[in-house]
Amino acid sequence: LNITLDTLLSFQENLTDKEITELVYKADERLKNEGYEETFQWVKEKLEMYPNCEQLIWQMAVILDAYRLKKNITNSERYEDYILGWYGRVLCSKDEKLRTCAADSLFGYYSRKEQYEKAEEYLNYFSEQNPERKRKQAYIFSKTNRTKEAYKEYEELLFFEYQMTSMVLNSLYMLAAE
Repeated sequence: LNITLDTLLSFQENLTDKEITELVYKADERLKNEGYEETFQWVKEKLEMYPNCEQLIWQMAVILDAYRLKKNITNSERYEDYILGWYGRVLCSKDEKLRTCAADSLFGYYSRKEQYEKAEEYLNYFSEQNPERKRKQAYIFSKTNRTKEAYKEYEELLFFEYQMTSMVLNSLYMLAAE
């Protein structure tokens, strides 16, 4: 019939930014008014409706993960597999920004658990040019008693920032001189 399975099952490929924002806002409101378990089930249903909307998947995972940590939800371990799975799905995104966001979320998760070797794996999703990668690497080094390596990373990061600041100030000077 020339109908894709997604169309047949009424799946939408993606949502607009506005629709995603509305769903995230609704999730936040539900967390405040209905509680974690009810909201978690609602989020699962929404993600089943929009299984290809990576932005929604990542944002819902973040909001549930953050709320779980902030409010010290009891039995929160039972939600972790879902949340980690959602982050993992976004790691496969074609969108570099989303991949980096998911990697950052996973880095934070494993850092909080003091599983630094696992956290370090997610740095591979950051661009080599991304200063956050270097900062996070220095953090891992400092937490795993690799002090010399941590100093080196922090110093390189400072030097890079100094060079950038110097170039910007020089450009401002040249602009003012004109």
